[in-house]
Amino acid sequence: MIIEVLFPEVANLYGDMGNIEYITRSLEACGKTCEVIETDLYTRPAFADRDDIDLIYMGPVTEKGQVRVIDSLMPYKERLEQLIKGGQRFFMTGNAMEVFGEYIECEEGGPHIECLGLFPFITKQRMMQRTSSFWVGQSEGLDVVGYKSQFTHIYPCGTDSVKSLFTTEKGEGLNPEMNGEGIKEGGFEGTYLLGPLFVLNPQFMRKFLASLGIEDCTPLYEEAAMEAYNKRLAEYREPGRNYKY
Repeated sequence: MIIEVLFPEVANLYGDMGNIEYITRSLEACGKTCEVIETDLYTRPAFADRDDIDLIYMGPVTEKGQVRVIDSLMPYKERLEQLIKGGQRFFMTGNAMEVFGEYIECEEGGPHIECLGLFPFITKQRMMQRTSSFWVGQSEGLDVVGYKSQFTHIYPCGTDSVKSLFTTEKGEGLNPEMNGEGIKEGGFEGTYLLGPLFVLNPQFMRKFLASLGIEDCTPLYEEAAMEAYNKRLAEYREPGRNYKY
């Protein structure tokens, strides 16, 4: 398996590089090989020239870092569009997916940050309105848990312009008015959920690896991870418990 991690020097907030470590260590424990390519802001991405990458991953980034990420990816906009339409697998966590939309509205009446324009949504940034919360929902019948910590929300440009990755049971979707959480378009998947998500949801990671053609890999420390997952799921569902903190 080959994974390209984009811009780990800036896209590494909330411990979400743990998603990649959990995948690689799980694969190694199952006797499988995994090559991780770490692409920095000043290096030509591997995806620009190669067609053998199984997964392109990027984690959360600061608001200033987003601008640098957009600048680094803009020369490869056409290639990214080609890959997305061709089914290349992407997984983005936190605010990483925002750079693939139309623009980021920085504040009320403030300037916009032009993004890659590959998906029909805009992002509204409100620096004085941070949302910190837990979240529980579903992915094709599978319960998923996670955390959110954000200054931003995504707003699709049309009613059906963005397909959701998850449905929300408790918490917020892409924005406070939406039930759908995350983005799923072909092989591209993005979510605001942090955690790291795969560590919190070993069943979801097993399913994710299976979708990449790896059917027989057991997540590392699966028994302990499932015990923590079940306890967390029960706590999040406690009646009267507010999801915000």
